[in-house]
Amino acid sequence: VNVARNPDLKSPRTSLPSIVAYPNPTTGTSIEVALTGFKPPCRVVLLNVHGEQQVRHELSSLNNSRTSIPIGFLPSGMYAVVATDDSGNSASTVIIVKR
Repeated sequence: VNVARNPDLKSPRTSLPSIVAYPNPTTGTSIEVALTGFKPPCRVVLLNVHGEQQVRHELSSLNNSRTSIPIGFLPSGMYAVVATDDSGNSASTVIIVKR
């Protein structure tokens, strides 16, 4: 079998968008969110289990690629953490808040 690389195919992206939120589970007043593969500006939102936005955090630059998001006001529960940018990149994870 002779396998040749097709020059017409684009190379795969080297850095797929990803998000990590920690600590998880958390009892604290904030979470750290680490983003890779995003282009500024970027948004991080937390959604409750009903899909209602609880937090919206705007990032105009990603110099550090990490940000702290206050969550001390959130009740116990499971929350989706979703990051998006204007280029259409998105990634999500889930955190559990325990009070």
